[in-house]
Amino acid sequence: MKNSINKFIRRFGYEIRSVKVPLIYTQEQSSTKGLTVEFVGAPGIGKTTFFNKIYPPPCEKMWFTRNDLYKAHPYGINIDALKYIDNRLSSAYSCMLSHLYNRMLKMDFQLHRVVEFYSFHIQIARYDALIRYGNFSRGFLLDEGFLKNFAEEIVFIYSLAEEGNPLVKTDELKQLWENRVIVYISAGEDYVVNNLKKRALKSEDVISNWYSFYGEERTKLFVRKEVSNAEKLFSIAKENKVKTLCLNIENEEEKQMVEKFSCFINSLIDNKKSAFSECL
Repeated sequence: MKNSINKFIRRFGYEIRSVKVPLIYTQEQSSTKGLTVEFVGAPGIGKTTFFNKIYPPPCEKMWFTRNDLYKAHPYGINIDALKYIDNRLSSAYSCMLSHLYNRMLKMDFQLHRVVEFYSFHIQIARYDALIRYGNFSRGFLLDEGFLKNFAEEIVFIYSLAEEGNPLVKTDELKQLWENRVIVYISAGEDYVVNNLKKRALKSEDVISNWYSFYGEERTKLFVRKEVSNAEKLFSIAKENKVKTLCLNIENEEEKQMVEKFSCFINSLIDNKKSAFSECL
């Protein structure tokens, strides 16, 4: 039957195929539903490296990751999720995106690289809006996401708010932190620069290979700014009562970091379960 139908509809440019439904569409509810835990820290500091130490088991049946989100995109994920952003936040997002574009132009990239980099950030913002406004059966555990990629822009709009700029108001920006949890990965500047040196030996991708593109001296300046932005972002998050965990990847033992992370995540889940029970 399927072959007969395909034979007919191919005349019109269509075909029936079997595809595996992306994991993100699972209806099996998890106690993590509604939570978004994101790692933040300077590029090259080791966020993904540490993430791979704690994921998948025992986390994989409780959380979605950014890979789950990316894999779902071709199967109907709404790429216009930005339209769901509250009107009171749209001006803030406009300020962030404008600042981001101006920042891209100052990076000495060729135009196609600027467009590529900017498009990547737009997609990150779309995915973030989808996570926040979508109704998924599990929470998200992200080795990086909106906060990491827009750290400088978030710091920028908070500076505008402090200056009394009418486009952004601190009380309205509190929405930006709803349902977010931060795992802040910290380390000294030299540690990050050395990590970027190691990355340069493994990758030729200019977008993520800052050391090869900038050279050592400019990489040090770049890292100094990124470390500062991450620290300021962490401070802003704490001021907004966001639940946070700080891990020093340079000075703490891996086992200690994993244990601290596990205790932190378990406490989040336990608190969420308690809150849910109180609502029953």
